[in-house]
Amino acid sequence: MRGGRKGEARRSTRQRIYTLVAGALLLALGLGSLRGMLLLGRRKLDEKLYPYPWKVLVALAQVQERYRLHDLDGDGAKAYAPSLEALERAGAISHALAFEAVGGYRYGVVAADAQTWAIRAAPAAEDPAALHYWVDQTHVVRAARGQAADRGAAVFLDPRRADVVVFPGWEGK
Repeated sequence: MRGGRKGEARRSTRQRIYTLVAGALLLALGLGSLRGMLLLGRRKLDEKLYPYPWKVLVALAQVQERYRLHDLDGDGAKAYAPSLEALERAGAISHALAFEAVGGYRYGVVAADAQTWAIRAAPAAEDPAALHYWVDQTHVVRAARGQAADRGAAVFLDPRRADVVVFPGWEGK
């Protein structure tokens, strides 16, 4: 009889192990699927934003706030991302946005520390009529035609006022 109880205990232990392994595999598959859906969603979002640099800057402003608030680099310091590469490493933006020209514009962090940050969008190709954009921790998007925009450039979009300043000859970029 004793051998029978030991056999039952082993079978029961083995069954628990199989159940745990099956659960772990299902969890891994579920997380992989979820990651794939998130990446697909981010890619579709990126494709919708890329043609409009000012929309990309609005999204980057939100990403910078999340990066600081949630300490996405995990260093324990609540600081803004010092580069787009850091945002990409944290999984907050796509590789293309961090390293390539998208929608005809290149983006870059101009300055960042614990309290302030600024990001510029410049046309990838030289065009004296193209708009250059700037956004900082105020989330106000500024623009200048034919030259680099900075904090002194004209307001293009102020989220506090919810209006867009349309430049003469502005054609959606």
